[in-house]
Amino acid sequence: MEDRSCLVVIDDVWDAEHLRPFLRGGKQAARLFTTRNAGIASSLALHARPADVDEMSPSEAVAMLVESTGKIAVNSGYVPCFGCPV
Repeated sequence: MEDRSCLVVIDDVWDAEHLRPFLRGGKQAARLFTTRNAGIASSLALHARPADVDEMSPSEAVAMLVESTGKIAVNSGYVPCFGCPV
C-alpha cells in the first residue's frame, strides 16, 4: 500500500494491538476505524479525529466520508469490488 491511495476500514476494534498492523502504509492511505473504546487512538499516539456517531443510513455514511476526505468515496451505494452495502 506504499504507493496506493486507498481507504482501509477496520471495524469494531477492541484492542490497540489489533489495530497496529493496519497502520502501515503510505501517506495516501487513510484509515477509518470504529471502536467503543475512546482511548485506543490516544494509546497509539494517533492524530485521529474522533466522531461520536450512532447508527447511520447509507446516505449519512457517504456524507460523512465525503466530509472527512473531501472526495466522493462511493458512487452507487455499494463498494464496487465487494458488492457490500455501505
